[in-house]
Amino acid sequence: MLTFITVVFFSRFKFTKVFGGNASQELVYNDCVHELVKDFISGQNCLLFAYGTSSAGKTYTIQGMLLFCL
Repeated sequence: MLTFITVVFFSRFKFTKVFGGNASQELVYNDCVHELVKDFISGQNCLLFAYGTSSAGKTYTIQGMLLFCL
C-alpha cells in the first residue's frame, strides 16, 4: 500500500518595497539601488537580491547608468 503525506508550510515575508509591473527601471534604481551603490563605493559591504524572470531588466536596474552612481 502506498501512502502520500502532504505537508503545508505557511510563511510570512516582510518586504521593504514592492513595485508594480509598470515601475520604471529608473524608479527602482533610485529608490533601492542608488544608496547601496554609494555605500559600496565608500567601502561598505552591501547585498541586493534581485529576483525575476529572464530579460526583465534586473542587471540594468542594479547597474544603472554611470551618471546615477556618482
